[in-house]
Amino acid sequence: MSLAEAARLARANKPLPEKPAKKYDDDNFRRSAPLLKKKAGETAAGNPSAGQLPEQEMRGKVVLLDFWASWCGPCRAALPNLRRLASVYGGEDFMIVSISEDEDEPTWRAFLAAHQMSWTQCYDGDSSLQHRFQVDALPTYILLDRDGHQIQRYVGEDPGRSILERIGPEIKRSIQARL
Repeated sequence: MSLAEAARLARANKPLPEKPAKKYDDDNFRRSAPLLKKKAGETAAGNPSAGQLPEQEMRGKVVLLDFWASWCGPCRAALPNLRRLASVYGGEDFMIVSISEDEDEPTWRAFLAAHQMSWTQCYDGDSSLQHRFQVDALPTYILLDRDGHQIQRYVGEDPGRSILERIGPEIKRSIQARL
């Protein structure tokens, strides 16, 4: 056996490393007009105040925090799978809280209405929740246990695996942990 054949055989038997999820840079997306950040007092009626989560509703549940924005392409692409995640696991033991990093509240409200995002929504116009959870890329998903402690963090979208495939098994384990 030649040295080249031995090297090819060694490479063929070597396991491939798992590919990390890609981070998309959405700052290059063109926006229709310059947008201004809202102040903490300017929040969406019927939704938690900026910088606040619906902690009463979250208590005792496994919670998925979904940091997103309407202008974020990968965030928009993940919506059908988030809907499936909410329908499969939603109920007394699990909830999704989507936290929008949009800069324009009317645009955010219109997007919610147009895309039937029926789970809990928070408008984070002042980015206080983004800073509190140290989110620096969109989408970011943070899975919290029933006591509010972080179980797992998923940054970016993985084109090879849907959000349901990536997070679903961990949600199922977390829900069943206390049953």
